[in-house]
Amino acid sequence: MNPVTLCVTSTSTDSIVSLLGVLQDGASAEIAVVGNDGAIGLALFMGGETTTNRAIVQSAGSAYRLSAARLKDEFRRHGEMLHILLRYTQAFLTQMAQTAVSTGITRWISNCVVGCFYRSIDSLRTT
Repeated sequence: MNPVTLCVTSTSTDSIVSLLGVLQDGASAEIAVVGNDGAIGLALFMGGETTTNRAIVQSAGSAYRLSAARLKDEFRRHGEMLHILLRYTQAFLTQMAQTAVSTGITRWISNCVVGCFYRSIDSLRTT
C-alpha cells in the first residue's frame, strides 16, 4: 500500500467520517469514526508526513480545514491547540483499542456460535 502525503487536517462540524486501516493487499477495515468531536490527519502533529490509512465520508456535511504548515506552526507555539489535540489523540487511541477489542470479541462469539451449531448438527446425525 502506497502511503498518502498529508497536506491538510480537517475537523468536521456535522459530518461523520470513517477511518480505514488499509493492508498491503488493499483490504481495509474501519479502525475509528470521527465526528464533530475530532479531527482527521492526526499523523501531521504526531511527526508523520504520510499515512496508509484512508478517510471515507459516511455522512456528508461541513468541515474546517487547516494546512499542514499552519498546524505545525501552531504546535510550535505550544498553545492551547497542542493540548486539545493531544487530549483528543488519547481519546482517539482509546476508541481504536476498543474497536479492536470488540471486533475480536465479536469474532470469538461468532466462532463459538458457529462451532456450537455444527456440534449440535453432528450430534443429531449420530443419534
